[in-house]
Parts: sequence; C-alpha cells; structure tokens
Amino acid sequence: LMPTLSLRIVLYYQTMDVDKVVAMGLPRIGGCILLDGDVGPHTAALSKPYADDPECYGTLYHSQEEINAFVLKAHKAGLQVAMH
Repeated sequence: LMPTLSLRIVLYYQTMDVDKVVAMGLPRIGGCILLDGDVGPHTAALSKPYADDPECYGTLYHSQEEINAFVLKAHKAGLQVAMH
C-alpha cells in the first residue's frame, strides 16, 4: 500500500489591491507579483551590470516607494505578503 500524503494548499491572491483582498476576507496577498524580470533576457534587476552588457542592470517593475506603500498597507490590514 502507498502511504497517504497530506497536501496543504495556500492561496496568495495575485493582486496589489489590498482593499479587494480585505473585502474578500482573504489572509494573504501577492504570490506572483513580479518585482523584476529574468536573467535570460537581462531583465532581472542586478546591483552590478550583466557581464556581457556593461550598461544593463535589468528592470525593476515597481519603484521602491510603490512597494513600500503596498507592503505597509497590506501589513496594516493584517495580510501576509509574498512577491518575487
């Protein structure tokens, strides 16, 4: 017989709309909120330039101010936040 494995699923509603998530009664927000791109196309944000493109540091999709405001609002609403 195969052992039974339990499965735990956690939902992070993919939005930056804190009010909507609070109205839905969900405890978490975020998930796949992308902060930057990917290494392959040189869109991942780096502190130093790409070795093969010394002018390229990648791309940030949100300003630090936008992220700070989002996380602070979510925190004040008692939400867990995830992003990458």
